[in-house]
Amino acid sequence: MELVRIVCCLSVAIFAAPSMGRELPIGAIVDTPTIHHNVHYTAGHQRPYPKSCRDVTHRVSGVHRIQPEWPFQEPMLVYCDQEFESGGWTVIQRRIDGSVDFERDYVDYDKGFGNIDAEFWLGLENIYRLAKSAPHELVVLLEDFAGNTSYAKYAAWDVAKRNDNYSFKKLDSYSGSASDAFEGNNHDISFVYSNTGGVWTRFSYGETCNLNGKYVPHNNGDRTDGTVSGLHWGNFKAGSIKATKMMVRVTKPLE
Repeated sequence: MELVRIVCCLSVAIFAAPSMGRELPIGAIVDTPTIHHNVHYTAGHQRPYPKSCRDVTHRVSGVHRIQPEWPFQEPMLVYCDQEFESGGWTVIQRRIDGSVDFERDYVDYDKGFGNIDAEFWLGLENIYRLAKSAPHELVVLLEDFAGNTSYAKYAAWDVAKRNDNYSFKKLDSYSGSASDAFEGNNHDISFVYSNTGGVWTRFSYGETCNLNGKYVPHNNGDRTDGTVSGLHWGNFKAGSIKATKMMVRVTKPLE
């Protein structure tokens, strides 16, 4: 039986050296002095954590505890990017150096895995809950082995629940210097797991991106046969991508 060809996968990592030796449970609360403690105040009461990375007042990228609105019941541990377009981004996927194996089973992709200071996947359920808590935009950052960078940004983004295979409910208004590897109409993109990992994919197209695949630690994978062996996104470079980061941001400050 012919294997389903991957159409589009989630995304991107970027451009920072990892902190060494800190394996933090994705989405968990871990007491460590390197995690910033921020207090968010709302009318009439004190909220112990910011609602989102956009609501974090400490404007340096790093690990933070946030507590989004429903459907979250407790705070979660995330990496906030405060550099791209004035910051406020929550990183949901990052590849830097191949230090974390992304060839995982569906359970791992559902709950999240990796080193939150370096390479990680935030987890489908966490990503879904972020999408439900407030309107978000999505950006995918890319870097090749020559240091060239690019991005693909979507001004509106939403994800369906587990029973609907975490499919994209919304992915609109593309902009950026990288190609639109999700190719416009997103309503048939679902999260699909194979023996090499999991990706968001559309069945009716050929492979246009894979950022959760096997990491190739050099510029390899010429597309002479229409495929590439490492990380790739649309027409961004001919070989494997060095670094990727996928990030989401609340589209307006939360009150």
